[in-house]
Amino acid sequence: MTRKTLTLTILSAMILLVLISFSSALTITSVSPSTLPKSTSSFIVNLIGTGNESVSFSISPTSDITKTNSISFNVANITLDSTGLGSTTISYTVPSEFDFLDYVPTLTATGNVSGSTTTSLTFANTTFCSYDNNNPDQINSNDLKLSIDDIRVKSGLGSDEDWFPFDEIEIDVAITNKNRDYDINNIILEWGLFDKTTGKWFIEPTEEKEFDLNNRDDTTVTVSFYLNENDLN
Repeated sequence: MTRKTLTLTILSAMILLVLISFSSALTITSVSPSTLPKSTSSFIVNLIGTGNESVSFSISPTSDITKTNSISFNVANITLDSTGLGSTTISYTVPSEFDFLDYVPTLTATGNVSGSTTTSLTFANTTFCSYDNNNPDQINSNDLKLSIDDIRVKSGLGSDEDWFPFDEIEIDVAITNKNRDYDINNIILEWGLFDKTTGKWFIEPTEEKEFDLNNRDDTTVTVSFYLNENDLN
């Protein structure tokens, strides 16, 4: 009887070891894009864990440093496939008053078999191309007026509204010095092509040639670029 009990105990231990070997720690393998836009958008979370387990998500904190504004994250449970792989898309809505100062929230994924894992979410400033013509907090905002006059496909298969790989695009940017008395010197127009959905630059920020504007004078800067097929992937 003692020998049978010992044999059953050893067998139970072996079964336990086998069961443990089939359980993998839950891991967030990637967040895409890795840097999130500071505006309403979405991102994809890829995970690996134990096959067919259910995974829930939470993000904290959701409020900014003032504790008065919060980002709304739309999260839902998922089930990993039989190999333990899975992904989910999390969308979020950012109120215009949200203050991103020191805001680094934590994304937590919790599996019903393999436990929890966390990663930090990083937000990047995507208001690069924003210029308020009437904002007193911006230098010379009451003197300089910036506007896009025309967008056109110079060559390629696209149209002014729809662009395709290898199209050459031209954009006319009008800059006006509204000041009646003073000239403005050393003006530099910096531009880029940014995808708010993926949080990536199609074209990295580029500076145009420096120029001056006399009082009540204006000029047009034409920005030209090609759409590279690799940039669209």
